[in-house]
Amino acid sequence: MKKTIPLKIVSCAMTLTAFCAVLPLVAQDAEEPAAEEGGESKGSGESVGSDAVAQAAGALDEMTARANAAAEKAQKHFHQLLRVDRMTRCSVDVREPRGDWKPATERKFYPYGSTFRVKPGAEGRPLAVFVLGAVARIVATNEVEFATREIEIGEKNRVVMPVSGAFKLVLPRNLPKGVFQVAAPNWTCRDLAGDSYFDYRVLPDGDETHVRVITGEMALSGAHYEVPRMSPADRLVVRTTSDKLFTSLRGESGIFSVKLDQGIVRKKDFATGETTDEAKTLDYRMSPRCTVKIWRKLAKVGGRAAVSILTMDAEGEIRNRCAFVVGRYNVNSGELVVDQKAAKAAADAAKANAELLSGQATTEEGGDEAASEEEGEGEEKKEEEETAEEIDEY
Repeated sequence: MKKTIPLKIVSCAMTLTAFCAVLPLVAQDAEEPAAEEGGESKGSGESVGSDAVAQAAGALDEMTARANAAAEKAQKHFHQLLRVDRMTRCSVDVREPRGDWKPATERKFYPYGSTFRVKPGAEGRPLAVFVLGAVARIVATNEVEFATREIEIGEKNRVVMPVSGAFKLVLPRNLPKGVFQVAAPNWTCRDLAGDSYFDYRVLPDGDETHVRVITGEMALSGAHYEVPRMSPADRLVVRTTSDKLFTSLRGESGIFSVKLDQGIVRKKDFATGETTDEAKTLDYRMSPRCTVKIWRKLAKVGGRAAVSILTMDAEGEIRNRCAFVVGRYNVNSGELVVDQKAAKAAADAAKANAELLSGQATTEEGGDEAASEEEGEGEEKKEEEETAEEIDEY
């Protein structure tokens, strides 16, 4: 492996070379006026020399500032290769692009596009650390498998794709947007910065992901929903069926906004008569125990998806619901906000009506029983009279 010269040493060497090149020129420029005047005293010559040193120092400071700015601009957030930095009480297998599984070597670099699998050892909690850049890490403390997306030379964007298990992601707090993503089959996290945690599980009927922001921020999006920003302590559970026809979002902690798709609406400009189709969204405030449920069904004709969205608060009460067909403004129910007071009044009225009907039924049954008892007593009395008559005859 080729040795690299540290960036600071290169910067210092460039600064020193520039100073040596600039100083004679500045001194020459300062000496030429003095030579033309010829009659100036020795004191003025010393003054000119001090001015030349000051100008050279100023030029040196300016060049140093430019060199430092260029160095900061050229600094890379990620390496071109990924290094397996540490393996403690565990083993790591790697599958390079277009290769087979093999044991990974500690402190060795592997190309992006490789897949890594951490297996815990016999004793203790495992620890595996993967280095992505100067201050970028993937830390695994249990059994986990993840892949990296293959990149071209010089590409800035990095993508990690969870396969199974949980891992902690450590990134710079000032990481620019658009340079790192975590992508799963049914959702994508982008604009990540700081520390975050992902737990991806494959279920018999789909997958479930626990996403938590520790110190930074991120944005998460999927089919017909988007979370523009998650902050520290925000936690979200995303579950999608294997056929991708149902998705549920459940808030675990924190309060953040979720933008839900509501199809498109057609607006008309009455002045010009022109019509435009615009996308409509619902901003739902997600908090602990709140849920969002999204159902999808593909139409038999045309193949468009019919989508139905339902939001529920922490107590399980319905807050919003809407239904639409993707790309069709004329098949859109709009937002159907449920009035909780009206719903409760209707439920109370139904309950009272049921109790009233139950009371009437009880009263009718009681009257029937009384009538049957009277008839029974009359028949018994008649039988007794007939029996008495028969006895009198004998």
